Amino acid sequence: MESIKILKGDFGKAVLEECNARIKEDYHDNENLKVLRYDEKQDVITGSNSFVLPLVNKIISRQWHTATQTELEKIIKKSGVLKKGIYVNTGLVSRTNEEPNSYLANDLIAQLGNIELPVMIPFKNAELRNDDNSPYGLAFNIIGEIIYAPILNSIPGYFSSEDIDEETGLPKKLERGKRIFYTRNTGLCNTCMLGNFDVCTSDEHLALSGYDGRIVIVND
Repeated sequence: MESIKILKGDFGKAVLEECNARIKEDYHDNENLKVLRYDEKQDVITGSNSFVLPLVNKIISRQWHTATQTELEKIIKKSGVLKKGIYVNTGLVSRTNEEPNSYLANDLIAQLGNIELPVMIPFKNAELRNDDNSPYGLAFNIIGEIIYAPILNSIPGYFSSEDIDEETGLPKKLERGKRIFYTRNTGLCNTCMLGNFDVCTSDEHLALSGYDGRIVIVND
């Protein structure tokens, strides 16, 4: 069995079918979750956003989980799974209880307690729940490890693949290199590997999904 792959083929179609059923039955047919599509020509599942990833994890959790930022960096170096031109969401970044996404930011900070910010929450360690008070009708429960990483509050800058922290999957420093690390210092955002292998931790549009989104899964 493959240990790393993009969600595709018969397995991908089965996951998509289960996702659509659960969205309707468990999440009030929430439009923010209805972002995955099957591309018959490429035999691949397209689309990705911050809300559908925890749902996918719930469905595949017996054998698989969606890739973390650390795993993506290893995948870039060791395999041909990731190709330029796609983006992959990996987690949430909680910085402050302010905008963007202040409602969800406050909700997560309450769960974190006295833990120092900023932190990254891999999607495999987040669970989705309905929340009528949320602007999205959805919110997150933290169900696993979180990662404290001060560099998430840094000024955006360039970094090298040689300077990746193996524990976080994020740059150790921002000095020089060919890749860009996008950051901000407030609110709640998602973490995303962009199509040219730059890393964005400043995207506030949690529900946004595009055709070039892909879900990378790792065998447990």
